[in-house]
Amino acid sequence: MDSSTTTSAHALSLKVMKLSKPAIIPTWPLQVEARDCCGEELLALRERDIAVIPKIENFPFGEILTVPQNCGSIYLGETFSSFVNVQNESNQTVRDVVLKTDLQTSSQRMPLSNPTGQAMVSKLVPGDNISEVINHEVKELGGQLLVCSVSYINTSGEKLMFRKYYKFQVLKPLDIRTKFFPTPMTRYFWRQQ
Repeated sequence: MDSSTTTSAHALSLKVMKLSKPAIIPTWPLQVEARDCCGEELLALRERDIAVIPKIENFPFGEILTVPQNCGSIYLGETFSSFVNVQNESNQTVRDVVLKTDLQTSSQRMPLSNPTGQAMVSKLVPGDNISEVINHEVKELGGQLLVCSVSYINTSGEKLMFRKYYKFQVLKPLDIRTKFFPTPMTRYFWRQQ
């Protein structure tokens, strides 16, 4: 979820990517022979498929890795890691660029980077960028909000600022429920879910 505090066009852009382990792209092997209907064409397609490992075409996993496309859920106790990037996409040089990231929970707001508010770079030329990796161990359940704010001074000396918000859920990694049931023979049964 993104939102900006001002509606004017900014010289800088902000991008955030959650860092996570890549996964192997599964492939769906196609059993085909040349004598089958359209067999020659299907074999040619399979040979050109970049996800298929040569000489073991029927193996269900290929050589390609993929990164998750959304922030998704994070589990309690996990370390939240993100890559934050500010890029100067204009044709003008800006100065005194400040990038601040905070994590807001239901009970508190924690600074993850630049708690002093000091300028990270004194000058950012067109096409240049600043970036950082933020890490934080998640200790609260429920909805959390990553707040990224960027402030800078443009060429006319005007101080500009914008904010973006990224929402994600923190879930329990394991939920165990126990129940005891008495039986007529003075034994107890214990059930866990």
